[in-house]
Amino acid sequence: MNSTVLKSLETNLGTAGRFPNAEYVPLQDDAAVQAYLAPYEQWREDPRVTEIAVNNDGRVWVYTNQWDSYNVPQINQHSLLSLGGAIATYTNSAQGWNAAYPILSGSLKDNSRIQLVMEPGVLRGHVSFTLRQPSRARISLKEMGEQGMFQGTTQSTFAIKPHEKELLSLVKSGKIIEFLTKAVQYRQNIVLSGATGSGKTTVMKALVDAIDPGERIITIEDAHELSLTQPNVVHLLYDNAKMRPGSDTPVLSAKDALLSCLRMKPDRILLAEMRGSECLYFLRAALSGHPGTLTSCHGENPAMAYEQMMMMVKSDPVGAGLDYNVIKRLIHLTVDIVVQIEVDRHTGQRRVVEIDYNPQRKYAIAQGKDHA
Repeated sequence: MNSTVLKSLETNLGTAGRFPNAEYVPLQDDAAVQAYLAPYEQWREDPRVTEIAVNNDGRVWVYTNQWDSYNVPQINQHSLLSLGGAIATYTNSAQGWNAAYPILSGSLKDNSRIQLVMEPGVLRGHVSFTLRQPSRARISLKEMGEQGMFQGTTQSTFAIKPHEKELLSLVKSGKIIEFLTKAVQYRQNIVLSGATGSGKTTVMKALVDAIDPGERIITIEDAHELSLTQPNVVHLLYDNAKMRPGSDTPVLSAKDALLSCLRMKPDRILLAEMRGSECLYFLRAALSGHPGTLTSCHGENPAMAYEQMMMMVKSDPVGAGLDYNVIKRLIHLTVDIVVQIEVDRHTGQRRVVEIDYNPQRKYAIAQGKDHA
């Protein structure tokens, strides 16, 4: 690849084209794009690899049946910006991949999908890159059976599962620390409810410590507070109030961050706080194969937290068209646990005062026997 062309691509990064969030735009077989993808070639050629990701400089995460990391020093912020610039340039989009349009989505000729996020959508000095490869394996049902895929398969029922019985026993017996730890490990969807300053973020950080270090975690915040010890983490940042120049559209809203997150192979999604219409997209994310989510909202008690979520869903144009009972059903089928946190007005002590965990209600709603 001509070095003059590469330098031009890097120089014009700010005016390069950008994909709309809602769809992937197929790329031509461009030499610049292929040149910047060269460091990933050994994994792109491996049929076992389904995901390739970079969260920080020099470290590539590769997913087969688990996440493994490799040090590749030549992959850094500069090379990722150059890759994004090459991708954006050859889509000929009128918009740019820059600080006003920090999310870039595309698909290669082999149907691999690419997702890149730059500042201000990620931490300063970071670029997030995810490449999802289509499965090249074709396995018959017989071969799947021989490999044990259907071993232990049962007919779906609405009976309470063993882990739910265990959690019920723990919460009823007052073993709250063990209950919360197990709830995270059993991938329950948890909402922390409380007033501003009640300690929701502090409790969320403690819950995150129970997540397996082998999982890929994506956090979504308006200000970075969730510092995690797990190694495979991406911090997405949004600002609903920061508008693009000459527009009333946010540079990156919480909804945009959630939609981008779903294209980044998350094992866990942590939305620091639900405040508005993003609630609908958080619920959809939790329902679309991403259990074990954590988030928070303002509420005086669990019942009020559910009401708050209903109003937030209604604030979205899509949610506005949904019947109230449909929204209520959706929330109760999705949210497993609400943890109520308060500050004692006299002592200033923060306490978990109430936990709503009712799997029987969820199964009753699923069968249409109850509208909660």
